[in-house]
Amino acid sequence: MVSVCRYPGGVFTDTPKAYYIREEDGTLQQFTFQEWKTKMVGTYKGTPFTKGCGEVLQMSVDQLSCEVSDTNKIVHHTQRDVLNIREIVSDTASNVTVIKDLVESGNLASQTPNRSRGTEVLQEDSSEIFKGYIGTGKSQLALNYVLHMKKDNNLVWKFDCSNIQELWRSTAYLLKELRFKIKDTENKKDDILFMARTINKYLEKNNTRMHILIFEDVINDSRNIIETFINVYLAKRCNLKVLVTSSLSVTETELEIVGFSEEEAIDFIDAIEASDAEREELIKTFSCNPLGLKIAIRYIKHCQISVGAFLGKLSLPKGALEIENSPVIAQRCELKPLFQSLHLILSDIHTKNPSTLQRILLMQFLGSDIIPVIILENVHLNFLSRELKEEGICNSSFDTIDDVISTLKQYSFASVTGKDDTRVLHTHSAILLAIENYTSEAVEANDITVVDMLKALLWAVVCLMHKDNRIKADLERHKYLLPYAESILYRTRKLLENTDEAKTKQFMDISFYLSLLYVSDIVGYTYDFDEMYHFGEAYFQIAESYYMKMVGLSVPINCSAAEDIQIKASETATQLYRKMICIFKQDKNMLNTVGQWYILKKCRSKEELKIIKNGLQRVGKSINGKLRNEQDLNLLCENKLAVPKKMIGYFFFFEVVISFLYSFGRRLFYTMPLDIIQNCYFLHIADHFSNIVHELNPQWKMVHHLLTKRSGTIQLALIEKSGMPQTDLKDLNEIAEKCLRSLTERNTYFLFGIVCLETESDEFNKVIWLKQLVRCYKIMLRRAKDETKMEEIKQQGQKHVKHLEKLIKEFEHTSALPSLLLCIGEFYQCIRDFQSAKTTFKKLFPKLTQAEQKVKTRKHDRKSYIYYLQCLLLEPKDTRSEQVESEACKEIEMLVPRCYKFLMNHEELRELEELLFMSEQESIMKHEETACFVYLNSRLSHLEYGDLDIHVYNRHVTELPNFCKSIQKCH
Repeated sequence: MVSVCRYPGGVFTDTPKAYYIREEDGTLQQFTFQEWKTKMVGTYKGTPFTKGCGEVLQMSVDQLSCEVSDTNKIVHHTQRDVLNIREIVSDTASNVTVIKDLVESGNLASQTPNRSRGTEVLQEDSSEIFKGYIGTGKSQLALNYVLHMKKDNNLVWKFDCSNIQELWRSTAYLLKELRFKIKDTENKKDDILFMARTINKYLEKNNTRMHILIFEDVINDSRNIIETFINVYLAKRCNLKVLVTSSLSVTETELEIVGFSEEEAIDFIDAIEASDAEREELIKTFSCNPLGLKIAIRYIKHCQISVGAFLGKLSLPKGALEIENSPVIAQRCELKPLFQSLHLILSDIHTKNPSTLQRILLMQFLGSDIIPVIILENVHLNFLSRELKEEGICNSSFDTIDDVISTLKQYSFASVTGKDDTRVLHTHSAILLAIENYTSEAVEANDITVVDMLKALLWAVVCLMHKDNRIKADLERHKYLLPYAESILYRTRKLLENTDEAKTKQFMDISFYLSLLYVSDIVGYTYDFDEMYHFGEAYFQIAESYYMKMVGLSVPINCSAAEDIQIKASETATQLYRKMICIFKQDKNMLNTVGQWYILKKCRSKEELKIIKNGLQRVGKSINGKLRNEQDLNLLCENKLAVPKKMIGYFFFFEVVISFLYSFGRRLFYTMPLDIIQNCYFLHIADHFSNIVHELNPQWKMVHHLLTKRSGTIQLALIEKSGMPQTDLKDLNEIAEKCLRSLTERNTYFLFGIVCLETESDEFNKVIWLKQLVRCYKIMLRRAKDETKMEEIKQQGQKHVKHLEKLIKEFEHTSALPSLLLCIGEFYQCIRDFQSAKTTFKKLFPKLTQAEQKVKTRKHDRKSYIYYLQCLLLEPKDTRSEQVESEACKEIEMLVPRCYKFLMNHEELRELEELLFMSEQESIMKHEETACFVYLNSRLSHLEYGDLDIHVYNRHVTELPNFCKSIQKCH
């Protein structure tokens, strides 16, 4: 093990000894712990002290070699050139870090010569409680430990314990990653403990690997839950480390983090010019708090003032009331100077650059101390005004995000990692608390209001997140931004709940409603796309409530009977259009403003920009990079690449609503909900709504006019086993003809008022139409009764499948590929070409790298297992070949256990059981019997293992005998 000063906090080992090469004479020297710690503190001066800075160090941690022989000679270049280790003297490799000793007095309290006390604790105890007040480095210590100890196959998870909802969410996300069911009732505390038991069982099963759980920022509300979580469900074992950070006592055994000792604090501030008395006064004022001292040093250096002048500023009464009333100060009065200094810095920024302060204040609403720069960068400061005016929104100037980052770093408020759009700010919870406390003073100065800030953030999300997830980079960005969008929605919802109706009417204008609808919709859609349907359902319900309030509906939109859907959907769409056109006429200027702003500020993919640039090139025009100003917008409008400026608000307004109705309706394709009629109803409303807009403006075709048919009502007609009226052969022929016409369509479609799709050149659009066409032929084969007609349908279907197979090659790296492959495989299966079907389905099988590894599978991947198994079961029946049946038995023995493993916590498990046990046949063949018994054995093993809740356990006990009986009937 090498002890290298690679990062603040670093790693110090006592076993084996820590050595370094002295540069003066090249001799080998041994580090004592105090020498090492002094060196660490010295290297950290002048760098931002932030809670999340450990993440900045991931690269250097990854480069740290933990396994070296005693003959190796390695040169380690540290980030700040602290040490240059040229020789490593080591008999054995140590696998521990002495985190606790980093914050103790500096003396190694070890009774064993070659082992520190901290080493013993971390080796023998499964949990560590880091208790201390803000700024003492609790989270950083925990994170540094995790970064050093993490292996590729470890489970490492951080739980946000700042409130019950966030703790539940963190726990639910972990279960989702592990492919277990999420528990969600009104009693979130019971849900968390229920899910904790599932996590515990997973850890027990995977006992060959080390797992690390961090419970961060435990507060009163979550303290009892965490204590139970640790003491009851996370039983002590050798393969688990639990780290807890809190200012409260969580368990009986804990480590009090008290910050610097006086000697360390004096050494830490030696870079500033001051008398000994001034240094002692500064240290005493901040009670040796590392964060407080760091902030003080940075401010003193930047402003070039004396320590005495700085302390004098802290004693001024400005902002004293907010600081005194802070809950944090009530718990720890020692923190008052820290928050006074933070308040002082914010006041200085406010005076020098109010617009920079506005962006800094936005950080408090993002629910994290790790903040994507791209969100703050895309906040438009015009939304911070009470009245959003039409002129100026396209061309308004604003301070660059680089100025904001520079200011944050200048005062040690944050560090930054990444480049360009991937930059991330790492700040501290103390900074965020101080920002929240200062907000009231900024509001009193009439610069901004909380409402203005939330509206600005909502519109930033609007321009950053959209529903086109074909490109995996876009999907990853949307998933990354998801928790921040949720936090903004949550803070907005709380604001509305705590504001009386009269005041709410003063600021709830159309721009606010529209942004709330869009963001709630996109959050729900992204969750559905990521197969977290429970979360998706919740946000679609929220979006529906905002829409109802916006258009003035008091009764939810619903339909009770499947037969009435078309008629009632048409009537409802007409009524909604009338309401919305009245709103548009009343708020036309506002809607035109936000619509134009969206066109210019939207985060566009390369493909979208390519369509715009190609359109301009055809008329001999061009733009310089991205869309930037009103001149660019005028250029688009003049060349019919955007709708007329006076109509941008109209199309933006109506398409946002149609998009919401369409996405809400399409949930049935993901989830097949119990209330399928309601989703079908929404889908048909969206279709009729788009028809109305299209008929009134046929020259400007909306993308959603295409989508509501191609991927909406047509796809709905091709769903089987939905409980809805089934499409007959005549209607299927009409759908096939519609798909064929659409393949050769030559039209331009607009999304929110700007060109988005040119059907003649858009291969993806053709691929989706082909997919629907192949589905149509598959169903036609099942409905046709005449053999001649069946053969004709088969030949035509095969021709389109071959066409589709050629086109999908360029979509291999997109999220659309699985559904395309599944469609092709299903057609092959339908025409009894089992070899081609199996080859296609096998392309969707997840690749296992380790026997125990949990692999995240998407719905299409899971479906591929079921359809592949179905081919294995059907093929021997068609061939009646003993060899084919024997080969099928061998493959079934390997496939079924894996299939059960991937499906056991998903709805597709029922499909598998129906396939195996619900057959009406009088007898079964050997390979079918093999499949049934292998499946039963997998269920029995699961039952014996005992990691089931009582409901699932009882279901196993009830169903297994019934399955056995169903097999016996067939003998």
